[in-house]
Amino acid sequence: MKQDNATLSGQQNPPLITENIAHILSFLYVKEIALFCRVSTSWMEALAQIQTVFVTLDNHADAKLRFATKCLLGIERVHLHSHCYIMVDYFSSDMWQFLDMCSPNLKYFRWSTLGDSTIGNATPGFSNVSAALQPLRRAKQMIELRLECGRFDTVEDLTKLCSKMHHLECLSLGNIRFGKEVRNPGPDDCRILSKQISRLKNLKQLYLSPGYNLDNFVVTEMALGLKNLQSFEIGTTSELSVEMFASCCSTLRILRINYCSNMTLYCVLKILSRCPIVCLHLRSLRDSIGISHVQELCQANNTLRYLYLEDCSLWHDEGLFDPAYFLTDEKKKMMIQAASESTDGRVRLKISLS
Repeated sequence: MKQDNATLSGQQNPPLITENIAHILSFLYVKEIALFCRVSTSWMEALAQIQTVFVTLDNHADAKLRFATKCLLGIERVHLHSHCYIMVDYFSSDMWQFLDMCSPNLKYFRWSTLGDSTIGNATPGFSNVSAALQPLRRAKQMIELRLECGRFDTVEDLTKLCSKMHHLECLSLGNIRFGKEVRNPGPDDCRILSKQISRLKNLKQLYLSPGYNLDNFVVTEMALGLKNLQSFEIGTTSELSVEMFASCCSTLRILRINYCSNMTLYCVLKILSRCPIVCLHLRSLRDSIGISHVQELCQANNTLRYLYLEDCSLWHDEGLFDPAYFLTDEKKKMMIQAASESTDGRVRLKISLS
């Protein structure tokens, strides 16, 4: 068998540099990092250069957090994931110490919760994170904050969390609840959030869904502060609120509304004419959609590239065919073709039916 030249000459392959080792380890879970770092001294030294860590909050969470606090001193990106499917107050001194250690340099943080995978379609437990996440108030370098399926005692606990995140570019609040009653954010909560969000001058991405109604926010106050906003998602809205928001956010490129039962096609056309929307995603639009409507939407501005219409109902264009004999799949294909042809291939349409 032919041997490698380096082996024949008695030379060894060059060792991995510390930065490369740290990059490799950053793709592993904390438990795996703790095992692999024992390979050699250089692997142990690489721990301080790991910038990303993912921690599953299971029965061994405290031990993993203690290891991370002691060894992972260069952390800039943290994802804490809980499989809790019951409502608990999630707090431990080990979590506090870990977040307190890494907060000054933290640029990305995500909290997520899912139901127990062994219990069918279990719903999230909405763990109370008010106390556990308090150290993040010191995360002045934060660029991206994502909170999914958690619960705060009060909305003020949430606003204080990001009050000093002046560099924040992405804020995602997905299924965040408040109080012991685990309520969706109401008008009082949203008014307080409006003021805090308007102060995030560098925000480019804002995701408020599900459970958030744009009508509950002080729309003009919030939107006028978001001069750099490019992507926005909301649970539901009225026509007036979303039109006001679009008028204030001239830089908006991506818009997703997850429940549009109060919106007409005319409202959508007005939004497209006011903002250079590139990607528009609408779910459960009130009006039925036909081929002529798709063409009108696609031609409403010159920037639209992607149009997603989810859970919509089809409108049968009069004079084109007999609805009783027309196949739904065939009409969807015709609508996709119409979107492309009416814009010379500029717009790509994706449509699903309710």
